[in-house]
Amino acid sequence: MFLALPAGWLEEIAAGGLKTNWKRVLTAEDILVASDDEFHRLEDTKQYTCSVINAFLDMGVLMAEREAIQAYAMKNPYIMASAPEIVDERDALWYAKQEYRVTTPEDKEQLLQLLRNDELMQPLDE
Repeated sequence: MFLALPAGWLEEIAAGGLKTNWKRVLTAEDILVASDDEFHRLEDTKQYTCSVINAFLDMGVLMAEREAIQAYAMKNPYIMASAPEIVDERDALWYAKQEYRVTTPEDKEQLLQLLRNDELMQPLDE
């Protein structure tokens, strides 16, 4: 899981310039607590399965903040094992199927809905 990487790595990625509301998670005092809070925010809606939420929390940040992550990977290639390049929704669906068993049409549609519309995926207001 990307958000469980060493805090120093995530801090350096965040310092590289984040463009979406994932910034609130990646710059939180405790990233794992912030991630858990986001899990519960989505779970409380009762619209998504646990596997979809977990896939989104991993794939969403990789897709939304791809540029900052890839820039950091140029300095620290070790990150690539936990941070594959997710260019688009197709990549996200492929990894979600492999890693989180997001296989049903309903789960795929839920994940796409989150990738397209969730508040974390939106550009920063700054």
